[in-house]
Amino acid sequence: MNNVQKLLGEEKVQKALDYLKQDAGNILKEQLEIVTIPAPSNDEGERTEDFARRLREMGYEPVIDKVGNVYAKIPGTDPEGPTVMVAGHLDTVFPRTLPLEVKEKDGVYHCPGICDDTRALAEVLSLARAFKETGLKPRANLLLCGNVGEEGLGDLRGTKELFRTLPIDAFVSLDHWGVEEILLDATGSKRYKITYTAEGGHSFGAFGKPNPIHAMGRAIAAISELHGLKEPKTTFNVGVVSGGTSINSIPCETHMLVDIRSNSAQELEKLESTILDMARKAAQEETDHWKHEDHVNVIIEKIGDRPAGSQPHDGIMAETFSQVMEAMGKTMHISEAGSTDCNVPVSLGVPAAVLRRAHGAALHRSAGRLTRRERTAAQAIEESCFSNRNRRLQTGAKDRKMNKRRGLHGRAVCVPGGQPQSGERDAAAGLTGCLHRGVLPPQCVLYVVSAYGKCTFASVRKTGSCLFHFLLKAEKQIVFRWDISSSITCLMWVLVF
Repeated sequence: MNNVQKLLGEEKVQKALDYLKQDAGNILKEQLEIVTIPAPSNDEGERTEDFARRLREMGYEPVIDKVGNVYAKIPGTDPEGPTVMVAGHLDTVFPRTLPLEVKEKDGVYHCPGICDDTRALAEVLSLARAFKETGLKPRANLLLCGNVGEEGLGDLRGTKELFRTLPIDAFVSLDHWGVEEILLDATGSKRYKITYTAEGGHSFGAFGKPNPIHAMGRAIAAISELHGLKEPKTTFNVGVVSGGTSINSIPCETHMLVDIRSNSAQELEKLESTILDMARKAAQEETDHWKHEDHVNVIIEKIGDRPAGSQPHDGIMAETFSQVMEAMGKTMHISEAGSTDCNVPVSLGVPAAVLRRAHGAALHRSAGRLTRRERTAAQAIEESCFSNRNRRLQTGAKDRKMNKRRGLHGRAVCVPGGQPQSGERDAAAGLTGCLHRGVLPPQCVLYVVSAYGKCTFASVRKTGSCLFHFLLKAEKQIVFRWDISSSITCLMWVLVF
Protein backbone atom coordinates (compact mmCIF):
# COMPACT_ATOMS: atom_id res chain seq x y z
CA MET A 1 0.00 0.00 0.00
CA ASN A 2 1.16 3.52 -0.79
CA ASN A 3 1.92 6.08 1.90
CA VAL A 4 -1.02 8.47 2.21
CA GLN A 5 1.02 11.55 3.05
CA LYS A 6 3.35 10.87 0.14
CA LEU A 7 0.39 10.59 -2.21
CA LEU A 8 -1.10 13.83 -0.92
CA GLY A 9 2.16 15.54 -1.87
CA GLU A 10 1.97 14.46 -5.50
CA GLU A 11 0.87 17.09 -8.00
CA LYS A 12 -1.56 14.87 -9.93
CA VAL A 13 -3.21 13.68 -6.74
CA GLN A 14 -3.71 17.27 -5.59
CA LYS A 15 -5.12 18.14 -9.01
CA ALA A 16 -7.58 15.26 -8.74
CA LEU A 17 -8.63 16.27 -5.23
CA ASP A 18 -9.08 19.88 -6.32
CA TYR A 19 -11.08 18.69 -9.31
CA LEU A 20 -13.48 16.73 -7.09
CA LYS A 21 -14.04 19.75 -4.87
CA GLN A 22 -14.74 21.95 -7.87
CA ASP A 23 -17.02 19.27 -9.32
CA ALA A 24 -19.55 19.56 -6.49
CA GLY A 25 -21.96 21.48 -8.71
CA ASN A 26 -21.86 18.77 -11.37
CA ILE A 27 -22.40 16.07 -8.72
CA LEU A 28 -25.57 17.79 -7.53
CA LYS A 29 -26.73 18.48 -11.09
CA GLU A 30 -26.37 14.83 -12.13
CA GLN A 31 -27.93 13.64 -8.90
CA LEU A 32 -31.03 15.75 -9.54
CA GLU A 33 -31.21 14.48 -13.12
CA ILE A 34 -30.69 10.78 -12.40
CA VAL A 35 -33.20 10.68 -9.53
CA THR A 36 -36.03 11.46 -11.96
CA ILE A 37 -35.34 8.25 -13.93
CA PRO A 38 -37.46 5.40 -12.50
CA ALA A 39 -35.39 2.39 -11.42
CA PRO A 40 -37.34 -0.06 -9.25
CA SER A 41 -35.44 -3.23 -8.42
CA ASN A 42 -35.49 -5.71 -11.32
CA ASP A 43 -36.54 -2.90 -13.69
CA GLU A 44 -33.53 -0.57 -13.83
CA GLY A 45 -33.08 -0.57 -17.62
CA GLU A 46 -33.58 3.16 -18.24
CA ARG A 47 -31.15 4.16 -15.53
CA THR A 48 -28.66 1.53 -16.70
CA GLU A 49 -28.64 3.06 -20.19
CA ASP A 50 -28.40 6.59 -18.82
CA PHE A 51 -25.45 5.74 -16.59
CA ALA A 52 -23.66 4.04 -19.47
CA ARG A 53 -24.30 7.07 -21.70
CA ARG A 54 -22.75 9.42 -19.17
CA LEU A 55 -19.61 7.26 -18.95
CA ARG A 56 -19.46 7.01 -22.72
CA GLU A 57 -19.60 10.79 -23.09
CA MET A 58 -16.51 11.06 -20.88
CA GLY A 59 -14.56 8.81 -23.23
CA TYR A 60 -14.94 5.49 -21.43
CA GLU A 61 -16.13 2.22 -22.97
CA PRO A 62 -18.67 1.00 -20.42
CA VAL A 63 -19.76 -2.64 -20.27
CA ILE A 64 -23.38 -3.60 -19.58
CA ASP A 65 -23.56 -7.20 -18.40
CA LYS A 66 -26.48 -9.59 -18.76
CA VAL A 67 -28.26 -8.48 -15.56
CA GLY A 68 -27.85 -4.73 -16.19
CA ASN A 69 -24.72 -3.77 -14.23
CA VAL A 70 -22.69 -0.98 -15.88
CA TYR A 71 -18.95 -0.63 -15.31
CA ALA A 72 -15.95 1.10 -16.86
CA LYS A 73 -12.34 0.08 -16.36
CA ILE A 74 -9.38 2.34 -15.62
CA PRO A 75 -6.22 0.23 -16.09
CA GLY A 76 -3.70 0.43 -13.26
CA THR A 77 0.00 1.19 -13.53
CA ASP A 78 0.99 -2.12 -11.91
CA PRO A 79 0.39 -5.12 -14.23
CA GLU A 80 0.42 -7.38 -11.17
CA GLY A 81 -1.75 -5.05 -9.10
CA PRO A 82 -5.15 -5.90 -7.65
CA THR A 83 -8.51 -5.12 -9.22
CA VAL A 84 -10.74 -2.93 -7.08
CA MET A 85 -14.32 -1.81 -7.66
CA VAL A 86 -16.16 1.29 -6.49
CA ALA A 87 -19.93 1.06 -6.96
CA GLY A 88 -23.25 2.73 -6.29
CA HIS A 89 -26.51 0.88 -6.87
CA LEU A 90 -28.87 1.92 -9.64
CA ASP A 91 -32.13 0.66 -8.17
CA THR A 92 -34.51 2.25 -5.67
CA VAL A 93 -37.27 0.85 -3.47
CA PHE A 94 -39.96 2.85 -5.23
CA PRO A 95 -42.40 1.55 -7.88
CA ARG A 96 -42.38 2.87 -11.44
CA THR A 97 -45.81 4.46 -10.89
CA LEU A 98 -44.57 6.86 -8.18
CA PRO A 99 -44.05 10.42 -9.50
CA LEU A 100 -40.40 11.48 -9.39
CA GLU A 101 -40.30 15.25 -9.14
CA VAL A 102 -37.51 17.13 -7.36
CA LYS A 103 -38.71 19.89 -5.06
CA GLU A 104 -36.38 22.28 -3.25
CA LYS A 105 -37.32 24.11 -0.08
CA ASP A 106 -34.97 25.95 2.26
CA GLY A 107 -31.89 24.24 0.86
CA VAL A 108 -33.41 20.75 1.14
CA TYR A 109 -34.09 18.69 -2.01
CA HIS A 110 -37.04 16.31 -1.82
CA CYS A 111 -37.58 13.36 -4.16
CA PRO A 112 -38.02 9.59 -3.72
CA GLY A 113 -34.62 7.91 -3.96
CA ILE A 114 -32.59 11.13 -3.97
CA CYS A 115 -30.07 9.77 -1.47
CA ASP A 116 -30.44 6.02 -1.69
CA ASP A 117 -28.54 5.60 -3.87
CA THR A 118 -28.65 8.33 -6.51
CA ARG A 119 -26.05 10.42 -4.70
CA ALA A 120 -23.59 7.54 -4.96
CA LEU A 121 -24.08 7.26 -8.72
CA ALA A 122 -23.31 10.96 -9.11
CA GLU A 123 -20.15 10.58 -7.02
CA VAL A 124 -18.98 7.55 -9.03
CA LEU A 125 -19.39 9.65 -12.18
CA SER A 126 -17.42 12.45 -10.54
CA LEU A 127 -14.60 10.01 -9.81
CA ALA A 128 -14.64 8.96 -13.45
CA ARG A 129 -14.34 12.60 -14.55
CA ALA A 130 -11.52 13.28 -12.09
CA PHE A 131 -9.38 10.40 -13.38
CA LYS A 132 -10.10 11.30 -17.00
CA GLU A 133 -9.56 15.06 -16.73
CA THR A 134 -6.42 15.02 -14.57
CA GLY A 135 -4.71 12.00 -16.14
CA LEU A 136 -4.25 10.42 -12.70
CA LYS A 137 -3.58 6.68 -12.85
CA PRO A 138 -4.18 4.32 -9.91
CA ARG A 139 -1.77 1.49 -9.17
CA ALA A 140 -4.66 -0.98 -9.01
CA ASN A 141 -7.00 -1.75 -11.88
CA LEU A 142 -10.12 0.27 -11.08
CA LEU A 143 -13.69 -0.61 -12.02
CA LEU A 144 -16.27 2.17 -11.58
CA CYS A 145 -19.73 0.63 -11.44
CA GLY A 146 -23.45 1.27 -11.24
CA ASN A 147 -24.96 -2.04 -10.14
CA VAL A 148 -28.51 -3.34 -10.11
CA GLY A 149 -30.57 -5.23 -7.58
CA GLU A 150 -29.42 -3.96 -4.19
CA GLU A 151 -32.82 -3.11 -2.77
CA GLY A 152 -35.54 -5.43 -1.53
CA LEU A 153 -36.32 -8.30 -3.87
CA GLY A 154 -33.44 -7.33 -6.13
CA ASP A 155 -31.67 -9.83 -3.87
CA LEU A 156 -28.17 -8.46 -4.66
CA ARG A 157 -28.42 -9.94 -8.14
CA GLY A 158 -26.06 -7.26 -9.43
CA THR A 159 -23.16 -7.95 -7.07
CA LYS A 160 -23.76 -11.70 -7.28
CA GLU A 161 -23.23 -11.45 -11.05
CA LEU A 162 -20.21 -9.16 -10.69
CA PHE A 163 -18.43 -11.57 -8.36
CA ARG A 164 -19.44 -14.54 -10.46
CA THR A 165 -17.89 -13.12 -13.62
CA LEU A 166 -15.12 -10.68 -12.61
CA PRO A 167 -11.87 -11.10 -10.61
CA ILE A 168 -12.43 -8.43 -7.95
CA ASP A 169 -9.88 -8.22 -5.12
CA ALA A 170 -11.56 -5.45 -3.09
CA PHE A 171 -14.93 -3.73 -3.22
CA VAL A 172 -16.30 -0.41 -1.97
CA SER A 173 -19.98 0.46 -2.07
CA LEU A 174 -21.07 4.08 -1.69
CA ASP A 175 -24.28 3.72 0.25
CA HIS A 176 -26.10 4.82 3.40
CA TRP A 177 -25.87 8.24 5.00
CA GLY A 178 -23.43 9.83 7.40
CA VAL A 179 -19.73 10.63 7.41
CA GLU A 180 -16.51 9.16 8.84
CA GLU A 181 -18.14 5.73 8.92
CA ILE A 182 -17.51 2.50 7.11
CA LEU A 183 -19.55 -0.66 7.35
CA LEU A 184 -17.62 -3.94 7.33
CA ASP A 185 -20.01 -6.67 8.46
CA ALA A 186 -22.93 -8.17 6.57
CA THR A 187 -26.41 -8.82 7.93
CA GLY A 188 -27.74 -11.87 6.13
CA SER A 189 -31.36 -12.43 5.22
CA LYS A 190 -33.69 -15.12 3.93
CA ARG A 191 -36.93 -14.08 2.30
CA TYR A 192 -39.88 -16.29 1.54
CA LYS A 193 -43.21 -16.18 -0.20
CA ILE A 194 -45.39 -18.68 1.67
CA THR A 195 -48.63 -19.58 -0.11
CA TYR A 196 -51.63 -21.47 1.32
CA THR A 197 -54.20 -23.03 -1.01
CA ALA A 198 -57.45 -25.02 -0.68
CA GLU A 199 -60.69 -25.60 -2.63
CA GLY A 200 -62.49 -22.58 -1.18
CA GLY A 201 -66.21 -21.93 -1.51
CA HIS A 202 -69.11 -19.83 -0.23
CA SER A 203 -68.66 -18.63 3.32
CA PHE A 204 -72.11 -19.97 4.30
CA GLY A 205 -72.84 -22.78 1.86
CA ALA A 206 -69.34 -24.33 2.09
CA PHE A 207 -68.77 -23.57 5.74
CA GLY A 208 -66.63 -26.27 7.35
CA LYS A 209 -63.98 -26.33 4.65
CA PRO A 210 -60.46 -25.36 5.78
CA ASN A 211 -59.61 -21.73 5.10
CA PRO A 212 -56.17 -20.76 3.68
CA ILE A 213 -56.35 -17.32 5.35
CA HIS A 214 -57.04 -18.95 8.70
CA ALA A 215 -54.01 -21.21 8.13
CA MET A 216 -51.87 -18.19 7.35
CA GLY A 217 -53.24 -16.48 10.46
CA ARG A 218 -52.20 -19.45 12.58
CA ALA A 219 -48.69 -19.22 11.12
CA ILE A 220 -48.45 -15.46 11.75
CA ALA A 221 -49.70 -15.90 15.32
CA ALA A 222 -47.03 -18.52 15.99
CA ILE A 223 -44.25 -16.44 14.40
CA SER A 224 -45.30 -13.37 16.41
CA GLU A 225 -44.60 -15.26 19.64
CA LEU A 226 -40.89 -15.56 18.75
CA HIS A 227 -38.45 -13.02 20.17
CA GLY A 228 -35.33 -13.03 18.01
CA LEU A 229 -31.95 -12.15 19.52
CA LYS A 230 -30.27 -8.93 20.59
CA GLU A 231 -26.80 -10.38 20.08
CA PRO A 232 -26.06 -11.44 17.45
CA LYS A 233 -28.96 -9.34 16.26
CA THR A 234 -31.54 -11.67 14.72
CA THR A 235 -34.97 -10.51 13.55
CA PHE A 236 -38.07 -11.56 11.62
CA ASN A 237 -40.98 -9.81 9.96
CA VAL A 238 -44.16 -10.71 8.11
CA GLY A 239 -44.28 -7.70 5.82
CA VAL A 240 -46.97 -8.43 3.22
CA VAL A 241 -50.16 -10.51 3.33
CA SER A 242 -52.46 -10.98 0.36
CA GLY A 243 -55.33 -13.17 -0.83
CA GLY A 244 -59.04 -13.79 -0.83
CA THR A 245 -61.80 -12.83 -3.24
CA SER A 246 -64.65 -11.33 -1.24
CA ILE A 247 -66.00 -11.05 2.27
CA ASN A 248 -68.40 -13.95 1.72
CA SER A 249 -65.95 -16.37 0.09
CA ILE A 250 -63.67 -18.96 1.62
CA PRO A 251 -60.51 -18.13 -0.34
CA CYS A 252 -58.75 -20.54 -2.64
CA GLU A 253 -55.36 -18.95 -2.12
CA THR A 254 -53.47 -16.53 0.09
CA HIS A 255 -49.83 -15.73 0.68
CA MET A 256 -47.46 -13.82 2.95
CA LEU A 257 -43.93 -12.46 2.52
CA VAL A 258 -41.52 -13.19 5.36
CA ASP A 259 -38.17 -11.54 6.03
CA ILE A 260 -35.63 -13.23 8.35
CA ARG A 261 -32.34 -11.50 9.22
CA SER A 262 -29.28 -12.05 11.36
CA ASN A 263 -25.70 -10.91 11.71
CA SER A 264 -24.83 -14.57 12.27
CA ALA A 265 -25.10 -17.16 9.52
CA GLN A 266 -25.72 -19.85 12.13
CA GLU A 267 -28.54 -17.98 13.90
CA LEU A 268 -30.06 -17.08 10.53
CA GLU A 269 -30.22 -20.76 9.59
CA LYS A 270 -31.77 -21.71 12.95
CA LEU A 271 -34.50 -19.06 12.80
CA GLU A 272 -35.21 -19.90 9.16
CA SER A 273 -35.79 -23.55 10.06
CA THR A 274 -38.07 -22.61 12.99
CA ILE A 275 -40.28 -20.27 10.94
CA LEU A 276 -40.63 -22.69 8.03
CA ASP A 277 -41.64 -25.47 10.42
CA MET A 278 -44.30 -23.13 11.87
CA ALA A 279 -45.59 -22.37 8.37
CA ARG A 280 -45.99 -26.07 7.56
CA LYS A 281 -47.53 -26.87 10.93
CA ALA A 282 -50.15 -24.11 10.52
CA ALA A 283 -51.47 -25.71 7.32
CA GLN A 284 -51.85 -29.06 9.04
CA GLU A 285 -53.52 -27.50 12.11
CA GLU A 286 -56.12 -25.74 9.93
CA THR A 287 -56.85 -28.99 8.09
CA ASP A 288 -57.13 -30.99 11.34
CA HIS A 289 -59.38 -28.38 12.93
CA TRP A 290 -62.20 -28.85 10.39
CA LYS A 291 -61.86 -32.60 9.82
CA HIS A 292 -62.95 -32.10 6.23
CA GLU A 293 -61.89 -34.10 3.17
CA ASP A 294 -60.42 -30.90 1.72
CA HIS A 295 -57.07 -29.86 3.10
CA VAL A 296 -54.78 -26.82 3.07
CA ASN A 297 -51.62 -27.02 1.00
CA VAL A 298 -48.57 -24.89 1.72
CA ILE A 299 -46.06 -23.82 -0.94
CA ILE A 300 -42.80 -22.32 0.30
CA GLU A 301 -40.80 -20.29 -2.22
CA LYS A 302 -37.47 -18.66 -1.40
CA ILE A 303 -37.41 -15.21 -3.03
CA GLY A 304 -34.34 -13.75 -1.35
CA ASP A 305 -31.03 -15.02 -0.04
CA ARG A 306 -28.45 -12.54 1.20
CA PRO A 307 -25.45 -14.16 2.85
CA ALA A 308 -24.20 -13.04 6.26
CA GLY A 309 -20.54 -12.53 7.04
CA SER A 310 -17.91 -10.57 8.90
CA GLN A 311 -14.31 -9.49 8.49
CA PRO A 312 -11.60 -8.31 10.90
CA HIS A 313 -12.10 -4.78 12.20
CA ASP A 314 -8.32 -4.37 12.08
CA GLY A 315 -8.02 -5.88 8.59
CA ILE A 316 -6.96 -4.33 5.32
CA MET A 317 -10.16 -2.33 4.69
CA ALA A 318 -10.25 -0.80 8.14
CA GLU A 319 -6.51 -0.09 7.97
CA THR A 320 -6.58 1.65 4.59
CA PHE A 321 -9.66 3.76 5.31
CA SER A 322 -8.29 4.69 8.73
CA GLN A 323 -5.04 5.92 7.16
CA VAL A 324 -6.88 7.94 4.54
CA MET A 325 -9.30 9.54 6.97
CA GLU A 326 -6.60 10.31 9.51
CA ALA A 327 -4.54 12.08 6.84
CA MET A 328 -7.60 14.15 6.03
CA GLY A 329 -8.29 15.16 9.60
CA LYS A 330 -11.06 12.67 10.26
CA THR A 331 -11.42 9.72 12.56
CA MET A 332 -12.85 6.56 11.09
CA HIS A 333 -15.71 4.79 12.84
CA ILE A 334 -16.99 1.30 12.08
CA SER A 335 -20.77 1.13 12.06
CA GLU A 336 -22.90 -1.87 12.95
CA ALA A 337 -23.57 -4.57 10.41
CA GLY A 338 -26.03 -3.97 7.59
CA SER A 339 -27.57 -5.56 4.52
CA THR A 340 -25.80 -4.04 1.50
CA ASP A 341 -24.01 -4.94 -1.72
CA CYS A 342 -21.02 -5.83 0.45
CA ASN A 343 -22.80 -8.96 1.71
CA VAL A 344 -21.64 -10.85 -1.36
CA PRO A 345 -17.88 -10.10 -1.23
CA VAL A 346 -17.74 -10.37 2.57
CA SER A 347 -19.34 -13.82 2.44
CA LEU A 348 -16.72 -14.82 -0.15
CA GLY A 349 -13.81 -13.56 1.96
CA VAL A 350 -13.11 -10.59 -0.35
CA PRO A 351 -12.23 -7.33 1.48
CA ALA A 352 -15.17 -4.95 1.20
CA ALA A 353 -16.67 -1.90 2.86
CA VAL A 354 -19.58 0.46 2.59
CA LEU A 355 -18.47 4.08 2.64
CA ARG A 356 -21.10 6.42 3.97
CA ARG A 357 -21.99 9.41 1.82
CA ALA A 358 -24.20 12.52 1.88
CA HIS A 359 -26.82 13.50 4.40
CA GLY A 360 -30.43 12.58 4.00
CA ALA A 361 -33.52 11.25 5.66
CA ALA A 362 -36.62 9.17 4.98
CA LEU A 363 -34.44 7.07 2.69
CA HIS A 364 -37.00 4.32 2.05
CA ARG A 365 -40.04 6.61 2.10
CA SER A 366 -41.48 8.67 -0.73
CA ALA A 367 -40.58 11.80 1.26
CA GLY A 368 -36.84 11.12 0.86
CA ARG A 369 -34.66 14.20 1.03
CA LEU A 370 -31.09 15.39 0.59
CA THR A 371 -30.04 17.90 3.21
CA ARG A 372 -27.51 20.66 3.19
CA ARG A 373 -26.38 20.11 6.75
CA GLU A 374 -27.00 23.07 9.01
CA ARG A 375 -26.05 23.09 12.66
CA THR A 376 -25.83 25.65 15.41
CA ALA A 377 -22.38 26.78 16.46
CA ALA A 378 -22.62 24.54 19.50
CA GLN A 379 -23.28 21.46 17.39
CA ALA A 380 -20.62 22.55 14.94
CA ILE A 381 -17.93 22.61 17.58
CA GLU A 382 -19.22 19.38 19.10
CA GLU A 383 -19.10 17.54 15.78
CA SER A 384 -15.74 19.00 14.83
CA CYS A 385 -13.86 17.56 17.79
CA PHE A 386 -12.98 14.27 16.10
CA SER A 387 -10.02 13.40 18.29
CA ASN A 388 -10.77 15.76 21.17
CA ARG A 389 -14.37 14.97 22.00
CA ASN A 390 -13.82 15.25 25.73
CA ARG A 391 -11.95 18.57 25.65
CA ARG A 392 -13.84 21.47 27.10
CA LEU A 393 -13.48 24.81 25.39
CA GLN A 394 -12.80 27.91 27.45
CA THR A 395 -13.94 31.28 26.19
CA GLY A 396 -11.86 33.46 28.47
CA ALA A 397 -11.58 37.23 28.59
CA LYS A 398 -8.52 37.22 26.36
CA ASP A 399 -10.35 35.36 23.60
CA ARG A 400 -13.39 37.62 23.89
CA LYS A 401 -11.28 40.75 23.79
CA MET A 402 -9.34 39.55 20.74
CA ASN A 403 -12.49 38.77 18.82
CA LYS A 404 -14.18 41.99 19.82
CA ARG A 405 -11.40 43.83 18.05
CA ARG A 406 -12.18 41.81 14.92
CA GLY A 407 -15.84 42.77 15.11
CA LEU A 408 -17.06 39.26 15.87
CA HIS A 409 -20.04 38.86 18.13
CA GLY A 410 -22.89 36.45 18.68
CA ARG A 411 -25.10 34.68 21.16
CA ALA A 412 -24.40 31.80 23.56
CA VAL A 413 -22.85 28.55 22.44
CA CYS A 414 -22.64 25.12 24.03
CA VAL A 415 -19.08 23.88 24.38
CA PRO A 416 -18.30 20.16 23.85
CA GLY A 417 -19.55 18.18 26.80
CA GLY A 418 -21.13 21.25 28.36
CA GLN A 419 -24.56 22.78 28.67
CA PRO A 420 -25.98 25.82 26.85
CA GLN A 421 -24.85 28.98 28.59
CA SER A 422 -27.33 31.75 29.25
CA GLY A 423 -27.07 35.42 28.46
CA GLU A 424 -25.13 37.27 25.79
CA ARG A 425 -21.87 35.57 24.92
CA ASP A 426 -19.09 36.05 22.42
CA ALA A 427 -19.77 32.94 20.34
CA ALA A 428 -16.96 33.73 17.92
CA ALA A 429 -14.48 33.51 20.78
CA GLY A 430 -15.38 29.88 21.19
CA LEU A 431 -14.85 29.21 17.52
CA THR A 432 -11.56 31.04 17.43
CA GLY A 433 -10.39 29.34 20.58
CA CYS A 434 -11.34 26.01 19.03
CA LEU A 435 -9.14 26.81 16.03
CA HIS A 436 -6.20 28.11 18.06
CA ARG A 437 -6.20 25.11 20.38
CA GLY A 438 -6.03 22.71 17.44
CA VAL A 439 -9.35 21.08 18.18
CA LEU A 440 -10.55 21.43 14.59
CA PRO A 441 -9.12 19.00 12.04
CA PRO A 442 -5.91 20.41 10.58
CA GLN A 443 -7.14 20.37 6.98
CA CYS A 444 -10.05 22.72 6.78
CA VAL A 445 -11.17 26.19 5.88
CA LEU A 446 -12.81 28.26 8.59
CA TYR A 447 -14.89 31.33 7.82
CA VAL A 448 -16.64 33.50 10.37
CA VAL A 449 -18.94 36.06 8.77
CA SER A 450 -20.50 39.04 10.49
CA ALA A 451 -24.21 39.66 10.83
CA TYR A 452 -24.14 41.87 7.75
CA GLY A 453 -22.42 39.27 5.56
CA LYS A 454 -19.00 40.92 5.64
CA CYS A 455 -16.12 38.51 6.19
CA THR A 456 -14.30 40.03 9.15
CA PHE A 457 -12.10 37.07 9.98
CA ALA A 458 -10.81 34.16 7.97
CA SER A 459 -8.17 31.68 9.04
CA VAL A 460 -7.27 29.35 6.21
CA ARG A 461 -5.28 26.15 6.48
CA LYS A 462 -4.41 23.62 3.81
CA THR A 463 -7.66 22.36 2.33
CA GLY A 464 -8.19 18.63 2.55
CA SER A 465 -11.41 16.69 2.16
CA CYS A 466 -13.56 18.77 4.44
CA LEU A 467 -14.91 22.28 4.29
CA PHE A 468 -16.32 24.08 7.29
CA HIS A 469 -18.38 27.23 7.11
CA PHE A 470 -19.33 29.01 10.30
CA LEU A 471 -21.87 31.64 9.33
CA LEU A 472 -23.11 34.33 11.68
CA LYS A 473 -26.59 35.19 10.45
CA ALA A 474 -28.48 38.42 10.93
CA GLU A 475 -30.25 37.14 14.03
CA LYS A 476 -26.78 36.64 15.53
CA GLN A 477 -27.01 32.87 15.52
CA ILE A 478 -24.06 31.00 14.14
CA VAL A 479 -24.95 28.25 11.70
CA PHE A 480 -22.74 25.38 10.59
CA ARG A 481 -22.58 24.05 7.05
CA TRP A 482 -20.45 21.04 6.39
CA ASP A 483 -19.77 19.37 3.05
CA ILE A 484 -17.61 16.25 2.98
CA SER A 485 -17.40 14.44 -0.32
CA SER A 486 -17.06 10.70 0.07
CA SER A 487 -15.75 10.64 -3.50
CA ILE A 488 -12.55 12.29 -2.19
CA THR A 489 -12.10 9.68 0.51
CA CYS A 490 -12.86 6.99 -2.03
CA LEU A 491 -10.32 8.33 -4.53
CA MET A 492 -7.61 8.29 -1.88
CA TRP A 493 -8.56 4.74 -0.86
CA VAL A 494 -8.20 3.60 -4.48
CA LEU A 495 -4.73 5.15 -4.68
CA VAL A 496 -3.64 3.74 -1.31
CA PHE A 497 -4.92 0.19 -1.74
